[in-house]
Amino acid sequence: MNGPSSDSSYGDLAENRGLGAVMADRAVPPSLESFTEFWLTQLGLGGKRCLLKEDGQALPRPFSGSMKLYRDDGSCLELDTVAKPLPLEHPYVREVRAGNYDLIVISIAPWCMRDGAEGLCPRCGQANHTILEHTVLHELVHVAFPEYSAHNEWTDNKVRELLERAS
Repeated sequence: MNGPSSDSSYGDLAENRGLGAVMADRAVPPSLESFTEFWLTQLGLGGKRCLLKEDGQALPRPFSGSMKLYRDDGSCLELDTVAKPLPLEHPYVREVRAGNYDLIVISIAPWCMRDGAEGLCPRCGQANHTILEHTVLHELVHVAFPEYSAHNEWTDNKVRELLERAS
């Protein structure tokens, strides 16, 4: 694979465990890969590859994850604003909506990778999902709805709605 996946900052990548579009470093639980594959399809992102990795920058609490979009040539789509919501004509929104990226990289904070796989999500009241699952779906929702990429409150509400509907 070209571009960012060959970058040494992606850590010790595991074998793709049989889920075509989802790759993960060794810190990622295999169950999170199947969860990610399911939501890629549900959100209309099934044609894209996704890399789940532990964040090397050690995001501070309460931040549990971040997302970047890459093209096969290694270039990254950059979000240059924190406007909430972004106008539909914003260049980032247009590029993401047009599918002008090939790889979704979700970086998960070490504290979330360590503590978030077991306990139920504290953000979602009577949750039947973990904070790790919430984190991954939160970042995928940013891709599926790029106009809300800088609006975390909207995104968390959408994650809650999607997970409630799926259960």
